[in-house]
Amino acid sequence: MMFKTRLSMPVLSKFFPKNSHKGLTLIELMIVTIILGILAAISIPQLLAMVAKARETEIQNQIASLVRAENVYYLEHGHFAKISNREMKNHTHGLDVAITNDHYNIRTTLASQYNAVRVKATAVKDDHNSFKNYTAGLHFSGGLFASIMCQTHDPGGDITYIAQFTLSNNHPNAKCDFAKGREIK
Repeated sequence: MMFKTRLSMPVLSKFFPKNSHKGLTLIELMIVTIILGILAAISIPQLLAMVAKARETEIQNQIASLVRAENVYYLEHGHFAKISNREMKNHTHGLDVAITNDHYNIRTTLASQYNAVRVKATAVKDDHNSFKNYTAGLHFSGGLFASIMCQTHDPGGDITYIAQFTLSNNHPNAKCDFAKGREIK
């Protein structure tokens, strides 16, 4: 037995009236535009904040890699490597780590009185003043290493000597200058 169903015209006319509109009215277009504008106004600042956070996480990981490479370099050569931003970008330094970052200038400075090295990352081209600056330190004394990574409290903050070194009972210590920044764990 075969059943055939047919939709009658009155049923179809409810879904597809003959005088149906072929477009949207001006008011409907304005409402849609306003809703899209509100969604963009809410989401774009959050997106920019997430991009800045991702870039900061990237530089933190790169600094940590550089500190580990400095640790190995010290064990092999008996001293830390001093690297300029140009040497870092051109990969003409003695460390076996390649760091490329267009958003930060990265360099190392030696604190020879402490037998230590500081890795500094300073934000460049920060249009929204949202990137924090970072300093990491590695200190060697008495056969022991001490390391730390610090970030500035505020975007664009001063990183001069933010990682500080001390000796206590011939054991190396590293800490952040809490007036300028905070420790990253």
